[in-house]
Amino acid sequence: FIFENVKGLVDPRNQKALNYILDRIKEAGYFANYYVLNSFDYGVPQNRIRIYIIGFKNKEFAVKFKLPKPLDQKIKLEVTKQL
Repeated sequence: FIFENVKGLVDPRNQKALNYILDRIKEAGYFANYYVLNSFDYGVPQNRIRIYIIGFKNKEFAVKFKLPKPLDQKIKLEVTKQL
């Protein structure tokens, strides 16, 4: 599974909330890790920093999982004036 939320979830003041979520995931029998990523680095034409929790039912898959490398070429949108 992939769980996405605001980056503020990893802020120290929200540590209890993050731990609660991670504990519930573990109790449900999943193995998960979280990552803070900017979607811009993966081809989305906006700066959007978010937390992603990625989990697997099988521990072996969770241990082997690696994030893809960020893209070298970024997509940018540009506003142009129309006359």
